[in-house]
Amino acid sequence: MKSSYMHRQGKCMQHSAISKQLFTRVFSVYLVTAVIITSFQITDEYNHTEESINHEILNIYETFKLAISADLWTYDIDSLNSIVQGMIKLDLVNGIEILDTDGEIILSMGIASQQENQSRNQVLSSASGKHSYKMDQYIEKTKQRLLLGTLIIYSKYENIFNRVKYGILLIVISALLKTSCLWLIFSFFIKKYLASPLLRFSEQVNQVNFDNLGEQKIDIKSMDINELSFLQDNFNHLLNKLSDASTRLDQLNLDLEDKVEQRTSELNNSIKDLTESKKMNALSILVNGMAHEINNPLGAIIHSVQNVKRRLNPALNRNIQVAKSIDIDMDQVCAY
Repeated sequence: MKSSYMHRQGKCMQHSAISKQLFTRVFSVYLVTAVIITSFQITDEYNHTEESINHEILNIYETFKLAISADLWTYDIDSLNSIVQGMIKLDLVNGIEILDTDGEIILSMGIASQQENQSRNQVLSSASGKHSYKMDQYIEKTKQRLLLGTLIIYSKYENIFNRVKYGILLIVISALLKTSCLWLIFSFFIKKYLASPLLRFSEQVNQVNFDNLGEQKIDIKSMDINELSFLQDNFNHLLNKLSDASTRLDQLNLDLEDKVEQRTSELNNSIKDLTESKKMNALSILVNGMAHEINNPLGAIIHSVQNVKRRLNPALNRNIQVAKSIDIDMDQVCAY
C-alpha cells in the first residue's frame, strides 16, 4: 500500500515538480527575450547594411557625376551609354535612368527599362522590389548652376539580403547555440541543485519510520548552504524533537501504568478493608443484638437473684423477724 502510494506520488512529482515548473517558466521568458533581442539585432543588421549600400551608391554617383554632367551638357549619348554600361556592371547597380529637364527619358538600362512609368518623386523609395536613388545633374557655367537632367540609380532589395543574410544567419545560429547551451546548463544545474535534492528529500521523508525516530535522519547530500540545507536541518531537528517527545510519552505511559497498578492495588486493598469493615460492622450489630437479647433477661435474673439474696441476708432484722415467725433458721437457708 505504501509503495503504491510512493509510486503515485513520484509520478505526480515528475509532472508537477517545482524544478520543472521553474525551468519551463524561466526558459520561456528567456526564449521570448532572446527572440525579441535577435529580432532587434536582425533589424539593426538590415538597417546598417542598407545604410552601407546607400553610402556606396552615393560614392558610385560621386565617381561618375562629373562625367555624366559633361556628357549631358554636350548631349553625347554614346559616351553616356558607355558610362551607364560601366556602372550597370557594378554589383549594387541594377538599373539606371537618365532624364532631361522635362522628365523625358534620355537613357534607360537594366531594370529601369521595365519601370519607365514608375513615379520618381522620392529621393529614396521602394517599388517592384528595388530602391531608387534620384539625383539631379548640374553644371557650373558663368557662375550659374544649370540643371542638366536627373540620374536615377536602381538597386534591388536582393543586394541588401545578399549582404545581410550571412550576418542574419550568424545571429540566428549564435542565438540558437546560446539558447541550447543555456538550456543544457540550466537543466543540469536545476537537476543537480534543486530537482535531485528535492526528490531525495521526498523519498527519505516517505521512508521515515515513526516507530524508531531516534535513528532517522534526512540527508539530501547537499554540500552548499542554502534553503534546501536549512529545510533538511529543520526537518532533522523536528525528527529529534519528535523522538524526544515519543521517549517522554513512552516514559509517561510507563509511569501511568505504574500509577494505575498502584491505584488498582490501593483500590483492591480499600475494597478488602471495606469488606472487612462491613463484616465487622455486621458482626458488631449481631453481637450487640445478641448481647441485648441476653443482657435483658440476664439483668432481670441478676436483679431477681439480688432481691432473693437480699431477702435471705441474715444480717437484716426484717429477714430474721420473718424467719422466726415462720420458724425457719436463716443460717441453714443461706447455707443451702
